[in-house]
Amino acid sequence: MFNRNFYAAQDDRRFVVGYALDLGFRVFDAYSAPGQPLSEITTTASASLLAARPSFKLYAPNTGPEPVITRVELDESDFGPSAYEYQCNGWGLIGLNFGGVVGLGGLGWSTLTTMAEARAARWHAVEPIGPAPSEWNWPAVDEAAIKMFEAITSMAGSAVGDSPILAAAGQLIKDKGLLYESGGGLHARPGLG
Repeated sequence: MFNRNFYAAQDDRRFVVGYALDLGFRVFDAYSAPGQPLSEITTTASASLLAARPSFKLYAPNTGPEPVITRVELDESDFGPSAYEYQCNGWGLIGLNFGGVVGLGGLGWSTLTTMAEARAARWHAVEPIGPAPSEWNWPAVDEAAIKMFEAITSMAGSAVGDSPILAAAGQLIKDKGLLYESGGGLHARPGLG
């Protein structure tokens, strides 16, 4: 299992996704907007589109089965007549989740994560979406996640503890005076979050 935090603002997202593409990952939306198809990201040309997306799934080729796209029914009373979304699933996919503004203007962690094989096996027994976890090369999945995190770290100008800070996030942190790390992010005052 791999789990690392970093700080990224919206303008950093296209660079992180660009690195993933350059490293040979296939990049998918983690989930679609209600009633819309799920997209595979193949270029960073549309920065505004990427800036609106908070969660991605990275597939490292040759680590396991192809991702499975599933339709999930949503509560129509909350989402209207387009009460479904699509999700990208695969036990060995790498989660890339971008934090955003939290609380009273703080900046939440962005994360890069993989699932542990034992946990995937337990979840697969309850909800068998797609091929079994045993079909994944788990050391290769973690190695791919480490390679991606090293790329993120190489883009960072500074860090808070073990959490690299990317350029746009660094400027946001400076502009908002975010000095205190708590509750999964940086805040202008102690004890928030």
